[in-house]
Amino acid sequence: KYLWWNSLAQVVHFQDCSGKDTYYRYDDRGHLIAVTDALNNTTTLERKPDGEVLRINHPDGSVESFTYNALGQVLSHTDGKGQITRLSRNARGLPTRREDAKGKAVAYQYDKAIRLTALVNENNATYNFVYDNADRLIEEKRIDNLTRR
Repeated sequence: KYLWWNSLAQVVHFQDCSGKDTYYRYDDRGHLIAVTDALNNTTTLERKPDGEVLRINHPDGSVESFTYNALGQVLSHTDGKGQITRLSRNARGLPTRREDAKGKAVAYQYDKAIRLTALVNENNATYNFVYDNADRLIEEKRIDNLTRR
């Protein structure tokens, strides 16, 4: 395997052990904008000026897209099949709900220390997390009621 870097220490060329090459291109701000694989298929990334990825154009013609809130956090992702996954966030920017294209959702719950305490699915089944005073995870209670300590 061989790697080549640019002056910003970003990989610009990778050659695997079979001699196949992959090339990486970056914009003037150092953001990845294209990857060309060993079969000469190129994936391009369209970005906002701040670097957030707006679209990913795949060699097969499929396109992924993203939307963001004012804090630059992802609010939605549309995959190459046009299926949308949405995220809701609280005032701190933490995800509070994730809903996929089929309407299946997971809610995220946090304690006052901003630690994830529960994941609740669309059937109201809950996966719980418990922490000690040093913020270490000490217990997980799964949806099937199996508890790990």
